[in-house]
Amino acid sequence: MRFKRGLGIFLFLIGVFMLISSQSGMTGNVVSERTNALSSIFGLVFVIGGLGLMMTGRWRLEYLLDPREFVENIEKAEPDSKKRSVILDTSALINYSPNEIEENILKRFDEIFIPKSVLNEIYDPKKGKGDKEKRNLFEDKKYKSKCNTLRVNVKGNIKELYSKYKRISREHLKNTEKAKMYEKVFPIFDDIVEGRKNTDDLKQKDLEFIGYHTRKIKELAKRKDKTNLRGKGMEGITKIRDYLKRNCKISDTDIDVLSMGLYQAKHHKKHAIIGEKDVDFEEVINYLKGKNHKISSNLDYVNTYKKDKVA
Repeated sequence: MRFKRGLGIFLFLIGVFMLISSQSGMTGNVVSERTNALSSIFGLVFVIGGLGLMMTGRWRLEYLLDPREFVENIEKAEPDSKKRSVILDTSALINYSPNEIEENILKRFDEIFIPKSVLNEIYDPKKGKGDKEKRNLFEDKKYKSKCNTLRVNVKGNIKELYSKYKRISREHLKNTEKAKMYEKVFPIFDDIVEGRKNTDDLKQKDLEFIGYHTRKIKELAKRKDKTNLRGKGMEGITKIRDYLKRNCKISDTDIDVLSMGLYQAKHHKKHAIIGEKDVDFEEVINYLKGKNHKISSNLDYVNTYKKDKVA
């Protein structure tokens, strides 16, 4: 582990040196455009690679909980079923089989809240993509009465009230680390990948910005869904760009799930527990608890993964 961190520091320093020297030769003479471009690209690669190695020792291994343990953790968070509202995000269901969901979730709880947008992520009937068997479980007549999907399609006065929680949810999610990364970093990486911006056009502060956020994005990808964003040069930049586009943009599903939690906690005075594996929800809920917000005592999350030893 020390070797990796030492190698990371070494590569990082070489990368910084190459980026600085790419603007001029060792004697101060202006180098050719070709040499300049190559130095900038390799310098950026070394900086990103070095930062990645330096952070390796800080990642924690995560393991998918047995579905029974996941449900037990929800029940521990609120033992009284009459006070408890269970809201399920796509990330809480995606890694469990239909049989595991039926035996451990649908048969265990009297009621769950699951937005239609979550069902559409599990299986989209319009596109014909996803796990149809898993979605059919929630719409099966045996369990349909347990699965409340109507809160995102409420009508009348309740619709206006629920819209308020959707606006609040969007504002909170916009301030999460992941959403900020997408807003600030995606345009730069996208411009590089699509050829709208050459590395020669990047200023030193841009390179430092990219290096810092590359480390943060790699951490986030590893922590969130075990995505390894290793790659050299343009390959690495493209992987990060695609990850940002796919995972860091605020989705309607994120808004629906958080809105449903806030709605249950505030309007119905229930202890809303969001079953998830998404750092966005954790960040928002921890923020509210840190601010001692009135609603925070009625809002919690239970992750489908557990952290183990340091890697």
